[in-house]
Amino acid sequence: MTRRDELEVTTGYLIEGLTLEGTPTAHQITLTTSAGQPTEGQLFVDPNRCTLDSFGDPQACTRIAVWSHPATLQRVEEQEGKELFEIKAEGYTGPPLRLALLPRDGAEGEILARLLVLGDDGRIRHIVTLEPVRGRISRSC
Repeated sequence: MTRRDELEVTTGYLIEGLTLEGTPTAHQITLTTSAGQPTEGQLFVDPNRCTLDSFGDPQACTRIAVWSHPATLQRVEEQEGKELFEIKAEGYTGPPLRLALLPRDGAEGEILARLLVLGDDGRIRHIVTLEPVRGRISRSC
């Protein structure tokens, strides 16, 4: 993780929602870390349902409190520029979560991010593309 700056990524609005046992159905998941502490951050699980405009942008949303969990990222694998992290979130009791960071083809220093939701057997059950909250996701080499 020392090869990248702060991280602010989100799933964007999930129409069907993602069922994470022990939490309400998630319609948006956001993960943040800071440049000074790249392995420490927050996991936000947003259960709010929204209406959408014709472009797919959320409009009016319910006003349920967003679940916030202090989170730690622990590297579990690295190969060919790819990094895989276990997300350990305090108070989160849902299925295991992983963060995959992958180099973006043809874009020097830019990366793609994926949220991986695992089953009890450790196999990937859901892959959700993460997008930057603002700007782009990049590494400082």
